[in-house]
Amino acid sequence: MYQSASTAFSSGAKKEMTGVFSSRFSNAPEGAVPTLNQALGTNGSAELSNLTPTALYQQSLDQLNRALKTPGPLRENDILGNALTVKALAAWKLKQYDEAESAAEQAANLFRRQEETSPRDEVLAQSIPALITLDVVYDSTQQVIDQLKSKTATASSMEESEALALFKTYQTYYDSFIDNDGSTGRSLSSAFQVMEAATRSANQENKDANQFVLLSQLTGLKNWYDGLFHLDNVMKLSGVKAENAAVKAWIGQKKSRYESLRLERMEKLGTMLADGESSPVFSFWDSIL
Repeated sequence: MYQSASTAFSSGAKKEMTGVFSSRFSNAPEGAVPTLNQALGTNGSAELSNLTPTALYQQSLDQLNRALKTPGPLRENDILGNALTVKALAAWKLKQYDEAESAAEQAANLFRRQEETSPRDEVLAQSIPALITLDVVYDSTQQVIDQLKSKTATASSMEESEALALFKTYQTYYDSFIDNDGSTGRSLSSAFQVMEAATRSANQENKDANQFVLLSQLTGLKNWYDGLFHLDNVMKLSGVKAENAAVKAWIGQKKSRYESLRLERMEKLGTMLADGESSPVFSFWDSIL
């Protein structure tokens, strides 16, 4: 059941890669978009299926739940933590976040105790809460980012009060979902801290998982960039940025913070890629961030 569940999950990840992600990141070269097939070491081996990614993830989760009812064989073969990791990943993809985080925590605890190490799955299990946060932040901020985009064409004739209201709305989202290291809630900055801790080891055994996590961070940074870019654009075109020192200072400060994080992650990406900064993957992310 565990092997079947892993195959179903890999098939779902492959279909999602060729569908959902390709539409969100158009013209991305091979290897630029985070794919769990690569992280799980199943790149190219997942079977195609007539089922949707969601149906395949559900199939995987159902099979794992049945397998985990009698965990003895999984424990005897030192793959109980691996099974829980795949369960966490499937639940994450199905947006069953509480179940995902519970399974990931169980997996991480097992990995800390068992003699046989699983570096790749340890990285993934520790990263689950942060991966969930990336999804939550993306879903939570898209409406206000789309609103800023839609105002670009008319920003030059926008009333100051309307422009300031947009600024305040995005500022609230930014302080909640983007750059907030508080212990409550979910934000990109706190997710990045979790991911950095999970990928601290440079062990070759978890190289693919580390690269998956870093690429996932870059998708979060794209979300971060889009909000600031469109806010800055509307504030410039409306004249508010030139006339309101507080708005100008806030945007400048947040852009500097973003740029610092971008440089750190791009430098790290360059060291991970075989062709370094000359890689098409590096060029792609450098161009959209």
